[in-house]
Amino acid sequence: MQYAVEMIVTVPLLILLLKTAPAIRSVSQYSRAVQCQFGIVPAVYYAFDYATRVYTDLLFSGSAVVVEFMPFVCSAAYLLFLGAQALWRSRRGAPVAVQPDGRVAGGPWRTGLVSNVLNPKIAVFYTSLLPTLAPSGVPPALGMALLVLLHAVLTCAWLAGYVYLLHRARSVFERPGVRRALERVTGVVLIGFGIRVAAASN
Repeated sequence: MQYAVEMIVTVPLLILLLKTAPAIRSVSQYSRAVQCQFGIVPAVYYAFDYATRVYTDLLFSGSAVVVEFMPFVCSAAYLLFLGAQALWRSRRGAPVAVQPDGRVAGGPWRTGLVSNVLNPKIAVFYTSLLPTLAPSGVPPALGMALLVLLHAVLTCAWLAGYVYLLHRARSVFERPGVRRALERVTGVVLIGFGIRVAAASN
């Protein structure tokens, strides 16, 4: 009842404001598209504010439907939306987004150096775990140097192989047919998750 009274009071005031306020009357001189742009922001704000007030009041009232059912409905609706969006992008003839080449000279080396220097796990590994693996019978400095060299070689081999495989796979995954197939699979999986969440809410 309270919300109906608010709407009855608000609508006449809005009409009066549109008729009398100079700033608002000046907006009427613009095209219909510009007027819609002026009005969409406050309209969305007031609609969201009204919906949140109603939802908050229902939460405080202890409604089981709102407390237990609505989160599942929102989650399921969002998953269904993402799935439908992925299926829509996978349709034949839809433009395929191409990622720009953002390579910068020295960028990978700088990124790797900074990420390792600021990574606390690397510091913990070299100060606590690695000394316990040092071989006996050799000077500690030499043993640590050998372990560090071995770790660097293994890391370079792993990352080089990882980058090589990704580079080889990139040409495959950038094909329009493969991209559309991945979008379709992703869309079907998301819709399936959405349906499962909705069914679990029952």
